[in-house]
Amino acid sequence: MSFEKLPNEIILDLFEYFDGSNLLRAFYGLNSRLNSLLYNQFQSYYFNFNLISKKRDFDIICQRHFPYIANRILKMHLSDNAYAPKQISLFLSYMSSSFNQLSQLRSLSIGYIGSYTLLMNVIDHCQHLPNLTHLYFYHIHSAGYLEHPNYKLIINNIWNLPKLIYCKYYILHGDYVHCYIPQIISSSIKSLYLYSTEFSLDTIHRIFQYTPCLQHLRIHVSEASEDYKPSPFFSLTSLDIVFKYVSASIITSFLENLPNLRCLDIQLSVPHTYELIDGNAWNYGIRNYLPKLKVFRLVMDAPFFNAENKEQEINELLDSFRSSFWLDEHQWFVGCSASKKNICLETLSTRYKNNLDSSFEFFKTTCPQDNIQIYYNDKATLNDRIWIYLPIDDQFWSTVERFDQVKSLYVYDYNDCFQSQLQTIFNRISSCLDTLEIRQDQSLPLQRSLFECTKNITAYELDLYMSNPWWGNPLYVGFNKQDCIALCRSSLSTECKILHITVENRENILYLVNNMPKLEILNVVCKDDKYQDELELWYYTSSQETRPIIDELIDWLKYRLSSAHIMRTTLTDNIIGMWL
Repeated sequence: MSFEKLPNEIILDLFEYFDGSNLLRAFYGLNSRLNSLLYNQFQSYYFNFNLISKKRDFDIICQRHFPYIANRILKMHLSDNAYAPKQISLFLSYMSSSFNQLSQLRSLSIGYIGSYTLLMNVIDHCQHLPNLTHLYFYHIHSAGYLEHPNYKLIINNIWNLPKLIYCKYYILHGDYVHCYIPQIISSSIKSLYLYSTEFSLDTIHRIFQYTPCLQHLRIHVSEASEDYKPSPFFSLTSLDIVFKYVSASIITSFLENLPNLRCLDIQLSVPHTYELIDGNAWNYGIRNYLPKLKVFRLVMDAPFFNAENKEQEINELLDSFRSSFWLDEHQWFVGCSASKKNICLETLSTRYKNNLDSSFEFFKTTCPQDNIQIYYNDKATLNDRIWIYLPIDDQFWSTVERFDQVKSLYVYDYNDCFQSQLQTIFNRISSCLDTLEIRQDQSLPLQRSLFECTKNITAYELDLYMSNPWWGNPLYVGFNKQDCIALCRSSLSTECKILHITVENRENILYLVNNMPKLEILNVVCKDDKYQDELELWYYTSSQETRPIIDELIDWLKYRLSSAHIMRTTLTDNIIGMWL
């Protein structure tokens, strides 16, 4: 049977498997029947705009299709990250007068948003989405002194959303990740994920107070007063928590008051190994205070108390996890890895460590198959990202022979002396990488041997900033004209869709855009950019309200690349994002 003869019900079921942007790209315009199904009958669109790398496709969806399908969109993900510069602003400009048409939207995810004003605008719009149950946003305030945020207002507005069940957010303002506690009770929120936000234990109990139906919590804890007095909280069934330099007695006291926990993911960082909670203590606490616990994932790390006796410390710690409670009753196996200064213990099912680390000296487990090769293979299977710090020792090569699963590779401390090691790594990668990032010693000129060992390697995303490209760093490494020519002639450029790079001057930007045929997104730092000088001049000018900020380089690029969307990734940043 041909596709055209399928009944509408089956075609509509098939549509469910497509992201909205791919669905419209694949089927709209083929015939009037499919157009009618898409515009009039299909009821459950979801859009992940991270999947759209071309600005033209984004414009078409928002301007041509959204007026017909807005009231049938259930899920949507937007972002202002390096892969879609200023996407949220563009979306709001298209939808400002018709945002209320998203009446069935249940899940809204904002992958990255740098402006407080823009974030407040989005949260205000959420008040008019009557069916919103899931909200995610990631905010790093990047406007500096150009904005004066009031995050308490944002948090209260979120807690005031009547049907919100699941909320995940991250707020970074200045040099600190801030914790803002609501002053409004939400009777609907059941899942709360506060990524990388560091709270005190006293603050957590205030969250419990204003979120009485909370069942799932992810949170970071960085402090607890010595007179901390816990109180029971019965609704919580799942906890994902990170403790940083909090005493073992306070941690156990906190957990003892969560009697209905069924799932516990816990990560501990302590100053010395003697402050780690051993297997006997965990055994006692789980048996007596967490009777319903079914899933337990643990990561503990600390500097060695006695670096000369590290193997004995590891053996003693592992022995405490070898009782029948661990090995027979639950089959919760743990492993210890050690570098020169640190120890890390983790349950073998844990996925916190999402990289292969070339600095391990040895590794031991309570698993019957005590084999570091199995450990490395397991890591490579579960996780497809690898961080390599050069130089690499012989032990790493003996334990990691193949990189078949690797999709993202991050290489640090590269210089020309390590060309053969980098070539060996590339020789073990059999397919095109999703991401390749390379950093070198910023005191050295660009290490051009890089182009010699990348002849057979390709990647969809290249991060070649080489060193940290931040204001105030006079040593950051830039590509000159000859370097850009070498890059465009290398295999690295053949599949590259996303490029992050620092260049010596603006003409290098035009060369890259015109000579990398598949390039769709360019994030670039230009060393002849004078924007920071202009920003400082504006800041110290008394007539700020009437004097506009002049961004000469952005104007220069827009004139020469008129079809591209070009903006600063943040209002005070030197990184320019270009959506080509």
